[in-house]
Amino acid sequence: MIRFSQRHVCRLYLRATGRRTPVRITFMALFRIFLPAILAGLGWLVLATSFAAAAQPAADSSVIARVDDETISRTEAEYELKRVTRGKEVLPETLPTLQAAVLQALIDRRLVLRQLTAIKRVASEADVEQAVLRLQAALKTRGETLTHHLLEQKLSAEDLRQQFRWQLSWEKYLAERSTAENLQKFFEKHRPHFDGTERRAAHILWKVPADADAATREKIREQAAAVQAEIVAGKITFAAAAEKHSQGPSAKSGGDIGFIRRHEPMPESFAKAVFDLPASGISEPIATTFGWHVVQWTEEKPGQRTWQEAEHELRPAVASYLFEYHAAQERQRSPKIEGTADWPLLPR
Repeated sequence: MIRFSQRHVCRLYLRATGRRTPVRITFMALFRIFLPAILAGLGWLVLATSFAAAAQPAADSSVIARVDDETISRTEAEYELKRVTRGKEVLPETLPTLQAAVLQALIDRRLVLRQLTAIKRVASEADVEQAVLRLQAALKTRGETLTHHLLEQKLSAEDLRQQFRWQLSWEKYLAERSTAENLQKFFEKHRPHFDGTERRAAHILWKVPADADAATREKIREQAAAVQAEIVAGKITFAAAAEKHSQGPSAKSGGDIGFIRRHEPMPESFAKAVFDLPASGISEPIATTFGWHVVQWTEEKPGQRTWQEAEHELRPAVASYLFEYHAAQERQRSPKIEGTADWPLLPR
């Protein structure tokens, strides 16, 4: 069973919930933990490395989504789900949202590929064929065939080509855009996110039960939004609202949780909200594993790191930005996106 064992939740136990023992991971944690890997979509060449999976039945190539006239098969989605969860067991209540996140990322890959095609950065069919041949050669050295390998991995030949097409195109595009000059520009534009700046954060927490359905989650979000609106309108101070409404242990201190850094072990959505806000800003309700939060920051200690020192954090941040930017650009063209009842699809 997947559990909270990663360092990035330790501080949230102490500051936000008061918990001291591991708890089971829920759908928002899964979404935040695995989404970067899903978005990047890199590592498909690991198909050429050794897998421990036993032989599986023939792949199910049924269609679970369409983007205009392009299709996404169940086999592609199931393989991606297995890849990002690394074969670990997922709690039943978390599975639908994780499935939806995987499918959404696959849909967005199709959209990004259209953008790359338009700017002539998509891999050619010859490049894809060469990747397949390299995989075949690697398998042959182990006495395996491509056909057997695809059966083991529950992939169709077209799924494999689609993933190579994505990987080759995206890697090439990232290499072109992730220059030292561009990394430095991104750093300067988002300096507090990367230079080690610390911000003193406060939050108001509305807890959401792990087994809550969508309607319950939305009802709690609306409660958080109503309080946020009162704070913004000046009807109540943030500290007073925290004391009155917060269900976290920091309520008595006006929601104050002390200084945090952008890339400390904190939930991504929480830390991003704190560092995206202007001084004295109040966030919209932010979702984390533990529920809905309204956050603010009250004090700042500027950091001193250079962009070179932050490069290992800058590169994935730039990749995520570019991915989201191109997916959004393509969505403006209003592509027809349809799912089926056989696989959950995130609402847009």
